[in-house]
Amino acid sequence: MLVWLVPVIALHLFLGSFAGGNTDTFYRRFTSPKQSNLILGNSRAAQGIQPTYLKSLNGEKFYNFSFTIFDSPYGETYLKAVQEKIKPDTKSGNFIITVDPWSVSNHKNDLHSEPEKKGMLGKLHFFNLNPNYDYLLTNYHKSWFNIYSTRDSKYKGKMYLNNDGWLELNITFNSEKEYQKNVEEKLSSYRSYAKEYGVSQNRISRLNEMIAFLKDHGKVILVRLPQSTAMHQIEERYSPEFNGLMQQIATSNGVKFIDFSDSGDAFNYLDGNHLQKDSGREFTKMLNDSLQTYFKP
Repeated sequence: MLVWLVPVIALHLFLGSFAGGNTDTFYRRFTSPKQSNLILGNSRAAQGIQPTYLKSLNGEKFYNFSFTIFDSPYGETYLKAVQEKIKPDTKSGNFIITVDPWSVSNHKNDLHSEPEKKGMLGKLHFFNLNPNYDYLLTNYHKSWFNIYSTRDSKYKGKMYLNNDGWLELNITFNSEKEYQKNVEEKLSSYRSYAKEYGVSQNRISRLNEMIAFLKDHGKVILVRLPQSTAMHQIEERYSPEFNGLMQQIATSNGVKFIDFSDSGDAFNYLDGNHLQKDSGREFTKMLNDSLQTYFKP
């Protein structure tokens, strides 16, 4: 009666087996094994920190497990995902928690909700499968033939998710005018967020929970990444007390907070918010220098 389902299932199993770095900007992070060293945060970290330039201090490499301001603000959903991603016996792990005002914010209409529970991470049951059909069934919304046509052995687009979780963007602009338009669109979106969102005490509490959990598995450091002067001004108007709050959280948890936000003009950005690839490499090297003493066994 349902014999026709067999070839359909077989076809999807076949197509799904080709999923990889070109599939989308998230999939590959759910196909890697459990990790001991994690980079956490939103898209600023996903694009800006390149694990290959972070020196391993405990025999393990860093893995970038960062997503977006909508998918991975600090909350119960992100914490559960991180708990699934860590090797359970890890005791000397190194954990970089990147922070910015948006990672601890909610819509002003409900500062206590966690809408990401209904999003990508909230839908997942399995975080370390390869292939991960759980992810493809719940979060991949294109034709699965697209997976095959953009398979890694054949295609590398403008966005590519590397094996270490770093989201690589290979984007060029035809003119300065086109670049400035891209920057203004991004800045405009954050100006809108600043009107609609506010720092949430619930998110702050969840950040403390994340730190406490990770401290049981190793050393933790809070890092605020650089951003353009224009973006930094937006954030300073939005949450002028943010750095002081992060320092307070770091002190109360016995961890370190490093702020790179005032070094923004030393780097280039795709849109005023996300580091351009070459600048991301240079920033990661700078971050690595700061980590060596703190993460030293």
